[in-house]
Amino acid sequence: MIFRINFTKYILLLVSFSFLTANSLNQSLNKFSIDLFKEINKNEDKNILISPLSVSYALMMVNKGASGNTSDNILSTLNIRSSDINKYYSLIEEYSNNLLKRDLSIGNAIWIQEDECYLPNTNYISFIDSVFKGQAFYVDFSNNTLKIIRDINNWAFKSTNGMINGIVSENDIKRTTVQALLNTVYFKGSWLTPFDTTKTELAYFNISSDDKKEVYMMNKKNRYPYYSNADFQLLELQYIDNNISMLIFIPNNDLNLLINNLNDSKLKESIDSLKVSPGYVSMPIFKIK
Repeated sequence: MIFRINFTKYILLLVSFSFLTANSLNQSLNKFSIDLFKEINKNEDKNILISPLSVSYALMMVNKGASGNTSDNILSTLNIRSSDINKYYSLIEEYSNNLLKRDLSIGNAIWIQEDECYLPNTNYISFIDSVFKGQAFYVDFSNNTLKIIRDINNWAFKSTNGMINGIVSENDIKRTTVQALLNTVYFKGSWLTPFDTTKTELAYFNISSDDKKEVYMMNKKNRYPYYSNADFQLLELQYIDNNISMLIFIPNNDLNLLINNLNDSKLKESIDSLKVSPGYVSMPIFKIK
């Protein structure tokens, strides 16, 4: 079979397969990711970029310092059983150690109010450092708000190699703030089979449900991991680091129908069904902030 794909509307997922080898954690976080995306998509008719991994990391860092109903609600949201959380923490620690050799880096940091109500918990800080490779800063939000905002923004700037400049403002960090958790994900990789720049051409791309725009499209004929069914096509574009891939879901009909029908089981089934096939890919050069 030879397939031909012309991207008009689609869903992109950047996945690290080495992290997804643990099936229970994979399924839990995939379900959370899809549920989160669906919830945001309900009220948005535009391009959406989210990092469910960032949200889940932040929630799991909070969970380590939580108990009772708070912890139960966090774990329920993440689809994690309380009896499994320590196993997941071990997997995250192993993954964090492996990231040191990769093109993908994850940064975590916590700014905590330092006073009699929020005394430093050395066991908690040690845990965040060893499992999440997270930094902890004890600060005085009430008296040093503007300096803390600058410090947080500088941390995010450095953690993303200058890609994120100004992640928080006075609308986010206030004199009454007692804790701020941040997570950054930075990835810069090269395609396993790069697109030929001489084949780039202008073509129309649907930027919303009722609007299209002429953009430059990258074109490539090659052999790709590919899967299709009555509802969508799935293409895997691999990076040189063969543990990381971009998965692209292209709906055969309505994009929202694809989103509403997608779940963690269908995601796993689709990935498992990928077969290397010859094909032609036409993909827009895009930038999302």
